[in-house]
Amino acid sequence: MSRTTRLFAGLGLTLSMGACGQDMSLERADDATPGENDTFTVAAPPSLRLDVLPPYNQTDGALMNQSFIAQADEGPLRLEMSTPTRVTGGLTGYDATPQTLIEVPGEVVRVIGRLDAWVPGTIIGASVPTDDSGRFDLSLVPNDGYVLAWVPESPSDLPLVVAVDQSISGRTMDLSRYLDYGVPFVGRVTDADGAPVQGLPVALVEPNTGVTGVTVFTDEGGRYALRTNPGEWIVRVGSSAVLGVPVQEIFVDVPDAGAFVPVQYGDLTSDHLVDGEIVNLAGETVRGVIVRFVSRSLDDTPDGHLISEADTSSNGRFSVRVQPGEYDVYLLPAANSGYSPARLPEPVRFEAGRSDLGVMTLRPQVTATGTLVNSEGLPLANAQVRAKESDFEGNVFETVTDELGNFSVTVSEGALVWTFTPSADSLAAVTHLTLTADELTEQDIITLYEGEVVEGQVVWDDEPVSFGSIELRDEDDRLYGRTLTDDTGRFSFRVDWR
Repeated sequence: MSRTTRLFAGLGLTLSMGACGQDMSLERADDATPGENDTFTVAAPPSLRLDVLPPYNQTDGALMNQSFIAQADEGPLRLEMSTPTRVTGGLTGYDATPQTLIEVPGEVVRVIGRLDAWVPGTIIGASVPTDDSGRFDLSLVPNDGYVLAWVPESPSDLPLVVAVDQSISGRTMDLSRYLDYGVPFVGRVTDADGAPVQGLPVALVEPNTGVTGVTVFTDEGGRYALRTNPGEWIVRVGSSAVLGVPVQEIFVDVPDAGAFVPVQYGDLTSDHLVDGEIVNLAGETVRGVIVRFVSRSLDDTPDGHLISEADTSSNGRFSVRVQPGEYDVYLLPAANSGYSPARLPEPVRFEAGRSDLGVMTLRPQVTATGTLVNSEGLPLANAQVRAKESDFEGNVFETVTDELGNFSVTVSEGALVWTFTPSADSLAAVTHLTLTADELTEQDIITLYEGEVVEGQVVWDDEPVSFGSIELRDEDDRLYGRTLTDDTGRFSFRVDWR
């Protein structure tokens, strides 16, 4: 047996692989001449993410959720859980109120805010608010790949701080942070006539991590004032909660002296209304349908993005305010309404004034049927059949097969991601397919092959972690199964990667 230890962001992952009996397919590179070069290419197996959720009744909370990375062909896995690190500290900073580009330092004070900590691409992480004295206390899984974000709330005009690839280790750590005075980041928001726009939310976003700082609102003069550290930032103006006003995100490279960033909008004073009516194939009006307008381009606010939506009333009609421009239009009924969501086949352009989309028809949901069998053609009873919309709202539809492996489920039209999960006593593998309901029904019989086995053991301090929950996902974040470790900490999945 050969043993290999792989480190994933600070986590030890010990893999035991048999030295023989492995079926590996090797191919010579296309441009290689026999005898000239011994380079071979090997198709890379899928990358796996195993999320381990320890049981609440084990170790009295001494373990936390952890993620491990492996390859599909790496044999039995030994997942070694880590004892969490206790993290404490406090936030401090200047109490200052910037109104101009002139810096007016204040006194050092305790800061109320929060600490966010997470490892990208995993379930590892936590967030904790400070108490009234600016102190925080939390536990984190040891790891070398953390993103840490100290986000102030009060005083609200202090800069947030983000650090990447940070290491958390040991029994305890102090992550106290002094939020420096920073530099001014101020500006003014105006409309097409140069008039100030009051009451719009403004926040700074760290572009690489998406961490968002405190939100301020423009005053009666359209002015806003924040503080930040020099570097690259995104200023986000507007919110989907403010109906009819586009959201703008502007990239800014802030110099050491600070920045003045004016933000311009188009005409925000006129009501540009869009009306319409939703009916079914029988011509009957349909209520409770969300009609969503997603801008592709806006005439008066080129840097803006607008999402507006309205519900149809009892008479099937809707009216919504938008800005002139080009939009994709979505019709989104409830998942249990019996109707399929739809998107208008072409983007729609709206000019200033009032527009009427007329009568739009929703098609009913459809029924998908089939039979699940194993590689020997035997029916798979009690298998879970799950379909998720690949577009729209991502609604999910589920059923189970009967004793003959048959299933029937009502789903939306359009592309669906199907997941077939056989019962635990079956040798068949979890399988994913992306098909419409009609395409699936045409197949009639869906064969779930034995696939490959992913197995291993979860341990902590050389002791098994019993009855912990494990979720197995691939590099596209598709879920291939959930299981529990047994009393020896062992687990097993059977998956088909096709």
